[in-house]
Amino acid sequence: MNLPAGLLMLGLTGVLMTGTTLSSRVSQVVAAIKVAVVLLVIVVGPFFINVANWSPFIPLREDTAASEAGVLDIPLVETLFRLEPTVYGLSGVFAAAALVFFAFIGFDVIATTEAGTRNLQRDLPIGVLGSLAVSGSLAVSGSQKSIM
Repeated sequence: MNLPAGLLMLGLTGVLMTGTTLSSRVSQVVAAIKVAVVLLVIVVGPFFINVANWSPFIPLREDTAASEAGVLDIPLVETLFRLEPTVYGLSGVFAAAALVFFAFIGFDVIATTEAGTRNLQRDLPIGVLGSLAVSGSLAVSGSQKSIM
């Protein structure tokens, strides 16, 4: 048994049982910590840039035998477009883009919180587009740091 996970679960259960005010505050603190970590990577990341990693920008593809890769190891893009199973290359770029797309799935949660807004016609588009802009810029900035 994982003791820290069990204690964390009990603690969060207690927070949820106390009411929405405390659980909302805890949720805000956790979200602030997550954003702070991402911003820390973006700010500190440039000091660890290695320009040698930029070449080649798109690594040459390496063919892999279909027998080596299991069904779950082959990216969906390669399966849909009947591409040869490869590692890296342009198909790797498309597979990575498909993964990044799913990072944006959660932004639509904003639309379900319309009950708490005063001016829905104005606030909802601002919230959706603002969250897309922030999460998109953080994702691009973070990915730039990971390839450097």
